[in-house]
Amino acid sequence: MDITVYAMELDEERHPVLVAEDTVKYGGNNFDSPGKVAELCVSALRMHKMAEEQLFLLAEDSAGHPLGLFRVSHGEVNSTACNPREIYLRALAVGAVAIVLVHNHPSGNCTPSKTDLSVAMRIVKAGKLLGIAVSDFLIIGDGYYSFMEQGDMK
Repeated sequence: MDITVYAMELDEERHPVLVAEDTVKYGGNNFDSPGKVAELCVSALRMHKMAEEQLFLLAEDSAGHPLGLFRVSHGEVNSTACNPREIYLRALAVGAVAIVLVHNHPSGNCTPSKTDLSVAMRIVKAGKLLGIAVSDFLIIGDGYYSFMEQGDMK
């Protein structure tokens, strides 16, 4: 299966529009475990090798099939911006019912920071208002950390 990687660009009237940038190959038809999302991010995006923190969004339909993959932000060596507006603008544009957020830690340490935890909860709250579930929030480094697997999504 091919997953489209989208970017947001401005049209002639300076309105944001989706633009297909690339496609990545995925061997399944849905992401039923955090390990599968982490595998995609490592094999197709090479997130474990990125020198700066970046945040990606995987948008899903009601059956868990991928609708698209977005690079939401590109930051610095130890931080990246994570605004709910930017996340949900993309999710709404493709009709997502659920999202998975993934960012990397260039240090290799996958343990979430206090900021990671508070940002994740802020995004979950915003999603509840919009009717879009946050299925998981992953950190990629030397391995991965899944908020869902660790019980941090409550």
